[in-house]
Amino acid sequence: MQSVSTAVDAEEDRASITVVVEHSFEIEELFGRSGELRLWQDSQGWSGLLRDDGEFYRVNYHASEEEFLTKEPCSLDDVRLALAKHIDDEAAGKAGEFVRGCSPP
Repeated sequence: MQSVSTAVDAEEDRASITVVVEHSFEIEELFGRSGELRLWQDSQGWSGLLRDDGEFYRVNYHASEEEFLTKEPCSLDDVRLALAKHIDDEAAGKAGEFVRGCSPP
């Protein structure tokens, strides 16, 4: 789906065009084969969401431990909210690398 809006100001000799494209993704596309949806990462590890056997978890992974430091169950609504917050996060980049390619992919 795509929407386009335009505004023309003849006195200021300006035109503004806004194009909004909506994409829909299946859950499998977001989480991929690994089941991981990384939202933040740096050289020490990553945090994000995990899908395992159809269940969802909030996770923090530390590379040196080679395991999850935290793995908390969450609902599909929690996943939706985490994605929305991640996309809208104005502080992106202040705590490791903001992974832009994941939400949406």
